[in-house]
Amino acid sequence: MKRITIFAVLTLLLGGISASYAQSVDPALVTAVTEALDQTNASTSLHVVTQSLIAGDNGGQQQRQAEWSLAQAADGSAWNLSGSITTIMQMGDTQMQNLIQYIVLDGVTYVNLDGSQLGQVAQPGWFEVTGDQSGMPMLGATDSLASQALGGLQFPVNAESVTAISALPDDTIDGQAVSVYQISLDPQAVIDSAASALLVTGGGQPAMNGTPSADFTPPAPGDRQIQPPTDRQIQPPQDGGRPALDPSNVRVTIAVYIGQTDGFVHRIYSVVEMANSMAITTVTDFSAFNQPVEIAAPEVSS
Repeated sequence: MKRITIFAVLTLLLGGISASYAQSVDPALVTAVTEALDQTNASTSLHVVTQSLIAGDNGGQQQRQAEWSLAQAADGSAWNLSGSITTIMQMGDTQMQNLIQYIVLDGVTYVNLDGSQLGQVAQPGWFEVTGDQSGMPMLGATDSLASQALGGLQFPVNAESVTAISALPDDTIDGQAVSVYQISLDPQAVIDSAASALLVTGGGQPAMNGTPSADFTPPAPGDRQIQPPTDRQIQPPQDGGRPALDPSNVRVTIAVYIGQTDGFVHRIYSVVEMANSMAITTVTDFSAFNQPVEIAAPEVSS
């Protein structure tokens, strides 16, 4: 898996937050980002690498790394994909690192739990996900894997959702010059969008406490310049679902890196903070746009 230092651009991203909040929203900048997001989402295929760190106010942390190859189905109605999610978790005194592999092909989802240390593994090797999977919560939301893989591409960026936007200094990703835009989003717009799962765990997988690996170091507390709201009011679950989020206690800031030559989104860096709850920092790299991708069904265990 491609390794990236998730906090390498932390200072760049957070350093201009105060200034960006004071600025008015420039429609031209919003349009530039919206067009790049639309173009990237319209790709017939792409490669996605994501790293995220969930830091709870209780001192718990969880590191997650994911890598995906996605290709539009022949009729363009859905995504086929193959990929994996690695999670380093701490449960009590036991630390576990789990690797789960996924393939989605023509609407059928396959999973391999051989790399999981969670126990209660249904069977070795690949198996097809069918029926009720409530006995295996480690699988996460297998019905939304494509949405999880696309991640930050689903953030709503438009005239109504953007509360502040500014251009940061240009950068370079894999030798390509990119323009960088820092954006503050209206939390309610994010809650109402396809990106709402990113406000909970950075994706659709279950959240657990964890500790990151040695090369995945969070910033010192004094380096964090986003201050979440002070009053936390979590609403009770609706219809048995997860607790409703109070937008007044949520802050969402993203940085979007757009190729100056090809116009695609090459990276999205997001910081989501919830008052007295947790902070989710995520870096997602996008590449191999419209390149051939072969996704085949695995050999299913008997």
